[in-house]
Amino acid sequence: MNRDEFLDRLSKTPRTWEIRFLGQIIRGPLDCCPITGTDGPGIDAINWQDSATRLDLSPQLAVTIMKAADNDPLHDINLRADLLRACGLEDA
Repeated sequence: MNRDEFLDRLSKTPRTWEIRFLGQIIRGPLDCCPITGTDGPGIDAINWQDSATRLDLSPQLAVTIMKAADNDPLHDINLRADLLRACGLEDA
């Protein structure tokens, strides 16, 4: 799955995303991240690498998505904006 396919699939997830902690994009009581939230319900953020594999994301793209979702100081700012839009948080 490439970046655009991931963002499209993420945009179809429930609009219950929020920005928490230090700017992390999170959803639900299990603190799922955009990768685990796209993979399916009931998967917590700890399993993001397994979810990335199931979604057929390259390891490099998965790490880039996680950095942007976690608001890492070295994140891709354009991807972060795309993730916020796909999660319905563009005005946050």
